[in-house]
Amino acid sequence: MLSGLAIACSGCASTRYSGPGDVQDFAAARTQCYSILKSTADNEPTVDCGAWTACLTSKGYVLDRDGQFDVDDLGMRVSCTD
Repeated sequence: MLSGLAIACSGCASTRYSGPGDVQDFAAARTQCYSILKSTADNEPTVDCGAWTACLTSKGYVLDRDGQFDVDDLGMRVSCTD
């Protein structure tokens, strides 16, 4: 159900998040944030790191090195810029 979604925040301190719901809820929140924030730099999709973190936090997901959602294991990667 993740349909090849590649969303994470490369360059962020952690690639694990904690928050409500299951993997599908987490993926849906990330998809919503990405859709709102995406832009293109050097012909590559990217998001602003601060806005990305704020959007996910507003949906209840926070960076947490012990969090249940590991974006690397889930294959959810996207670049972010400061």
